[in-house]
Amino acid sequence: MNKIKRIIGISIFVLLIVVLIYFAFFVLPNRNKSVRGKKIDTIKFDYVLYERDKTIYKDTFNKLKEELNKDEINYEKYAEYISKLFIIDLYTLDNKASKNDVGGVQFVMDNIEENFILNASNTMYKYIGTSDIKMPEVVSIDLVELNEYTYTIENKDYQGYEVKLKWDYKEDLDYDKEGIVYVVKDEDKLVVVEKK
Repeated sequence: MNKIKRIIGISIFVLLIVVLIYFAFFVLPNRNKSVRGKKIDTIKFDYVLYERDKTIYKDTFNKLKEELNKDEINYEKYAEYISKLFIIDLYTLDNKASKNDVGGVQFVMDNIEENFILNASNTMYKYIGTSDIKMPEVVSIDLVELNEYTYTIENKDYQGYEVKLKWDYKEDLDYDKEGIVYVVKDEDKLVVVEKK
């Protein structure tokens, strides 16, 4: 009887080791891989263009790339382009894989990213991948107004821009069609801190 218990104990131990090795070599290295698919391009400040991004996003991304490659960056144009990219990616849900595949994250300030993803995944991204509900696709976006703006985060003032935009969808599904994106300068990089 003790011999059988020892064999079962050793078998369970070996099985646990195999499972741990599997997780260490196959699951953990892949858990942070993007569900966005293949990267097409990476530009200054590590902005990434993916194969699944829509044409409007790709065109705007290329404008941003052109601006960031200049010797002297026009920060108003930079703010316009990342605000547009943020909105296009955030509100184009038909190319997202799950509720946690939130668009626009690469443009959001690091210290608010987690909260931003949580809010989006519990609201407008809630039903992605769980039902046959039609999802929106942004097909056009226009700058309405861009103004310099001082934004305060945790008692620290950041210089930036208030960017008013309006956009249209392939099909009207009652999602937002206009809004204000607040962008601030964090060292040389612009980041989104709020969308109203």
